[in-house]
Amino acid sequence: MRPTTHEIYGRRRSRNVGLGLTLAGFVLLVFMVTVVKLNAGHEVRGLQASQGAAEMSPPALALEAPTLDASHIPSAAERAAARAAEREAGGN
Repeated sequence: MRPTTHEIYGRRRSRNVGLGLTLAGFVLLVFMVTVVKLNAGHEVRGLQASQGAAEMSPPALALEAPTLDASHIPSAAERAAARAAEREAGGN
């Protein structure tokens, strides 16, 4: 049979109750933040619902691949010549 009157059990219980209340507070905080965010989004949806269907569709995104102008990229020979010129100018 387990003794329940020892002081360590009382401390453990109070610590567990404190941890449980802290966890419940955190869950409540997350719930309230979620409710606030949903309510804020609800106003935006209400505004969109009053507009025409064509205006509600998302705008088409212009996704174009960036073009690369290869004229400014030096060749390996040009890079080697530039390094050689830097070494000569620096005296190394």
